[in-house]
Amino acid sequence: EVGPGPGGLTRALLACGARHVFAIERDRRGVAALADLVRAYPDRLTIIEGDALEVDAAALAEKSEAIRFAWLGHSTILLELDGQRVLIDPVFAQRASPVPFTATRFQPPAWPLSALTDAVDAVVISHNHYDHLDEPSIRQLARGGAVFLVPLGVGEQLAAWGIAADRVIELDWWDSHALGRLTLTATPAQHFSGRGLTDRNRTLWASWVAAGTAGTVFFSGDSG
Repeated sequence: EVGPGPGGLTRALLACGARHVFAIERDRRGVAALADLVRAYPDRLTIIEGDALEVDAAALAEKSEAIRFAWLGHSTILLELDGQRVLIDPVFAQRASPVPFTATRFQPPAWPLSALTDAVDAVVISHNHYDHLDEPSIRQLARGGAVFLVPLGVGEQLAAWGIAADRVIELDWWDSHALGRLTLTATPAQHFSGRGLTDRNRTLWASWVAAGTAGTVFFSGDSG
């Protein structure tokens, strides 16, 4: 799991039993703030000082059969299960808003999107808010071979961005799609949708379940 400080999420992940946490801290003050965790979890916590984690090409060379995931910031997660690689809610842009100078990223993405374009089998979207559905990221990922799994109505937005219809799979709650031995199911969530002032709740939102032979993973989306 990869995430930024200052330590609240890192502490929560360790308390929940995460096998290994990579915490990225910008400066020595952030590193010092986690000193007690380093002493308590010497084999489960790695502190990285700097702006981002550099790409480990070997990590993308072979897909995992077991459950493996990396948190890349906000709601962006790279999940591997049953030999499939799924990128959830990819947002790699500098800001997640149609308004300049708002919703600006604090740190660069942990991995550059260019390293993932040809490495993922599916892109899963929870809903159409700007901080979960990012046009530049979707356009870049469309250069690879991934399919796009989205809630009902969101496919129209992808079509407007030039994504071919045969690569977009719209699902209602409880609908499923098979990806090799992995089954991805759109499940209910408490949230809402909209990208402007007049389209509130015109498209569906969802949480997701990824079920494979190695286990099951639940992604809550943006539930309230």
